Amino acid sequence: MNLPSPHWQRSDVTPNANGEIKVRFRATTPHNPSFWKFYLSKPGFDGATQTLAWSDLELVQEVGNIDFIKDAEGHRYYEMNVAIPAERQGDAILYTRWQRDDAAGEGFYNCSDITIVRDGGPSDPSQWQSIGYYLQQGQTPAVGDSIWVRLFDESGQELVNQMFAVSADNQASWQQDLAAMLNLDYSQYMQIGLQDQQGQVVYQSGDPLVNQVYTTNANYSYSLSVQQAPDNSAPTVVKPDDITLAEGQSSVVHVHAFDDEQSTLNYSWDVPAPLTMSSEGANLTITAANVDTDTPYTITVTVSDGELSTSQSFVVTVTDTSTNPDPSYPAWQASATYVAGDKVSYNASDYEAKWWNQGEQPDQSSAWQTLSKDAGSAQWDSQRAYESGATVLYQGQQYQAKWWTQGDTPGQASVWQAL
Repeated sequence: MNLPSPHWQRSDVTPNANGEIKVRFRATTPHNPSFWKFYLSKPGFDGATQTLAWSDLELVQEVGNIDFIKDAEGHRYYEMNVAIPAERQGDAILYTRWQRDDAAGEGFYNCSDITIVRDGGPSDPSQWQSIGYYLQQGQTPAVGDSIWVRLFDESGQELVNQMFAVSADNQASWQQDLAAMLNLDYSQYMQIGLQDQQGQVVYQSGDPLVNQVYTTNANYSYSLSVQQAPDNSAPTVVKPDDITLAEGQSSVVHVHAFDDEQSTLNYSWDVPAPLTMSSEGANLTITAANVDTDTPYTITVTVSDGELSTSQSFVVTVTDTSTNPDPSYPAWQASATYVAGDKVSYNASDYEAKWWNQGEQPDQSSAWQTLSKDAGSAQWDSQRAYESGATVLYQGQQYQAKWWTQGDTPGQASVWQAL
């Protein structure tokens, strides 16, 4: 992502009247809870010739945990508004960090070359042209339904694809609320209302059916459709990886699950004796008991949305330390997946993962670094970047990073866990 080039594809973005642009991410695999941070390259940065560094970015927007949306074609995505500073226009890079806020702690990064265009629509109101009515007779959505608005230019390129969720709070006013959203977010393309003698387009709340769609081009096409609330489906649950623990060793397992219709999920765990466990939502802490020989145990998690449920199982193998004396960390497994900060034992040595990997033999791959048996934690440095699993000392307390971090103070920021 930091390769400078004048040939990266660039997209025009036009802030709305509130100075915001709408950003949408395909969620082929949703992750909740999570949070987002959006950065903009500083004025004067040239992505064609300069390598992007953290010092070239300024934070412009933070977004907490949000639910994903499913469109009419069945695609899942996250959608949010990002504020663009009023003084910014022209070429820039929008850099996005999406961070899972769970035991897995994965982070995802995206780099978008954009051109910020300041265009609020026609300066002359007479340039607005009607392309048809805003609503059709009989469009009366129920609570839980979705309204979809789409606008295409004369070549068939989609300019607007906007969803509006109908709830008990807005069912009586959805026509006006949706029109206000469109008039704000897409004022460079369209206006909803009725044109007065001065050419201004004003929404008619007394009779929604008289409102029309005005665009800057008479050849644009528009549609508004009502999508009925889908039938409830069972949660999707990703099978956790099998793990290996030494006697007395503990491990945290996170189960990744999501549901297309329900945002609240409940987790129940079936953990056989002699394993002991504690759980909090999607996270399970397992502690291995003593065994006479290496022993596999099957753990099952059931995830329910209140109506339907899905179960997945995985195997925990407890190793007998009398035959495998005092391993510091779980044995490396070729079939397991590892993220930055995971620690394993392999051929009597301990290793720490530097990034996500699978099937990379620790003593032969640069994805792993050897751990010193007597290595301690260094003092926290506000200028240093720390990967997930990194340990530091701060004011006499040891902390471990849950995900990538820089400048977040241990003891104050949720990214650090006291040890």
